[in-house]
Amino acid sequence: MIKHYKDFFLIAITTLGILSTTGFAKQQPFDITNLINTIPFGELLENDEITSENLLHLINNKQKQSNPNPYRWILEKRDKTTIIFYNENERWVLHTYPMKENKKLLLVNTQLGNHHQTQNFSFFIYNINTRNLSKKIKSDIFVPEVIKENEFLTNEQKFPESAEGNATLYMDDDGTIIAAPWTWMESRWEHKEPQYKIKFIWSKDKNTFIKIKEKI
Repeated sequence: MIKHYKDFFLIAITTLGILSTTGFAKQQPFDITNLINTIPFGELLENDEITSENLLHLINNKQKQSNPNPYRWILEKRDKTTIIFYNENERWVLHTYPMKENKKLLLVNTQLGNHHQTQNFSFFIYNINTRNLSKKIKSDIFVPEVIKENEFLTNEQKFPESAEGNATLYMDDDGTIIAAPWTWMESRWEHKEPQYKIKFIWSKDKNTFIKIKEKI
C-alpha cells in the first residue's frame, strides 16, 4: 500500500512539472506591439497609410529621424507601453495603461496642425487573456469632454460666462493628459495669464484618470 502511494505521488509531481513547462508557463511581459493588429485604424482617421501592417513594418525597420523626406513616417518612440510616430502633417501616440483583471486601457491620440492643436482621443480596452480589443469607448467615461477656461483663472480674472470658451486637451508622451486654454492670438487673453494647470493622471486602482488642479 505504501509503495502505491509513493508511485502515485511521483506521478503527480511529474505531471505538474510537465504542465508547468507547457500550458501553465509563466505569462510573457506585456508589449504594446501585441495589440497592433487589433486596432481599427481606418475608423480613427482618414489616412490610408496608417494600417496595422504598415505600422509593424515601420517598427521593424526602425525608420530614423534623419530621413530627408518630411512626408515619410518617422518612428519617434517605441517601448513596452508606448509607440509614437509622425510625419509633416500628423503625429500619433499609442499608449497603454494598466488596469485590473489583466487588462490594458489603450489610448490612441492623433495630433493635427502645425502646433498639434487639433487632438483626438480614442479609448479601447484590451484583454490580455483573450487578446481581444473592445470597440471604441466614449472619451468622457475617462476624461471630461468640456473644461471651461475659467477653471484656469482666479475669481478676479474670470471671464463672463457669455465670453468663456473651452479648454483644449493635449496628450503628453508619458501618458498624462493635459488641459490648457488656447491663448495664441486670442485678444480675450491679452491681459490674462492662466493661474492654474490641470492634468489627468491614470489610476490603476480606480481604473480611470484622476483630475489634478495645481496653482502655477
